[in-house]
Amino acid sequence: MRAECATGLGKIGVTAFRTLLLTLNDSQQVVRDHAATAILRNMSVEDVCNEFESKNHQVQSIKCQINEVLERGDQFENEEILTFLMQLGTLFQQ
Repeated sequence: MRAECATGLGKIGVTAFRTLLLTLNDSQQVVRDHAATAILRNMSVEDVCNEFESKNHQVQSIKCQINEVLERGDQFENEEILTFLMQLGTLFQQ
């Protein structure tokens, strides 16, 4: 059920990014995989940056969450999500 919800959130688009980012910490591999796929299929790094560029309080939360996910990067079969998050983190640092 949570995996299917992650897929649906991806279809909503970039406004659901923060929720999907949190979902990348789910205890179940299948849920994390669906969240990663939803982000990669439906969002670009640029779209996420544009969505949150004027929302400083949310950017801080996103940066912390990105760091947590990257620290446990070995939990992801698809390394593209890690690259996506590293690029996003770099852009948010600027």
